[in-house]
Amino acid sequence: MKILVTGGTGLLGSNVVELLRQNGMESRVLIRKTSNTLGLEGLNPEIYYGDLSNPDSIKKAAEDCQVIVHCAANTKQWKTSWQEHAAVNIKGTQSILSAALANKHRKLILVSTANTFPLINGRALDIDTDYIKSKKAAEDFILEQKDIPATVINPSFMIGARDVKPSSGQSVLHYLNNNPVICPAGGKSFIHVKDVAEAIVKAITSETSGKRFLLANENMSYRRFFKLIRQETGVAKNVFELPAPVSLLAGKAGSLISDTFGLSLKLTSENAALINKNLYYDGSKSYEALGLQKRRIESAIQDAVEWFQKHGYCKIPRLF
Repeated sequence: MKILVTGGTGLLGSNVVELLRQNGMESRVLIRKTSNTLGLEGLNPEIYYGDLSNPDSIKKAAEDCQVIVHCAANTKQWKTSWQEHAAVNIKGTQSILSAALANKHRKLILVSTANTFPLINGRALDIDTDYIKSKKAAEDFILEQKDIPATVINPSFMIGARDVKPSSGQSVLHYLNNNPVICPAGGKSFIHVKDVAEAIVKAITSETSGKRFLLANENMSYRRFFKLIRQETGVAKNVFELPAPVSLLAGKAGSLISDTFGLSLKLTSENAALINKNLYYDGSKSYEALGLQKRRIESAIQDAVEWFQKHGYCKIPRLF
């Protein structure tokens, strides 16, 4: 079986390619010619060049494949607009489905986000970013269509190796490369990226069509997460938790500056609200349904740090 993986150079995509290879499946990745392929080091997938904005390139890449795993997305929470999110996350997903239909694929796996699920307290997240709205729209589109079996995977905050950009691994590097370390007041649901990759492979090989799977593991504050990094690396830093009122005020200032001068700052009212919330989820039902065993976040941190050290992302001596 040959699987097309979009976003194959990213954290999740490269780990999916690695696991497909370990399970004896062929993989093909759709990437831009400008993409950094470091995350695919040692995996040797078949490479097709294209873009989600080019439907013809997607259809060509999908030829001779039986399944598409759609990991590619615009995940930015700043320096972007609704139009940019919709172009990639909604229209791009529509083009992926068209390619799957044109090539009579067996299944389509869409990777979305845990943020489209209710929090662990049963309440919906009360901050609707353009990213979250566009991913929910893509989910609805894929699950409402009946032309091809489709599954949605909704991961929380993934940590692990092969994080080229880096994406969520920025949190690990923030601790390792700074002193003092500024710590937000909120928290997240952390998960080993290998758990999510394994869930995707399970979804490929089992009957999961028409379902959404929330993949979330350990809920903890950012402060607790930084303590785990210290525990696993032995690297001690001064961690300063930024009080919520201070960061929220700074976020308002960031939004005002952005609106006034047409700038796109990282800290806005929206982003400040997100980092001060406890984005905690319960993914236990998905682990049970897919027959997965939870990997500990300590293991994810070790994998991430080792990979970052090997490729020169860290300012600290090699630990592993």
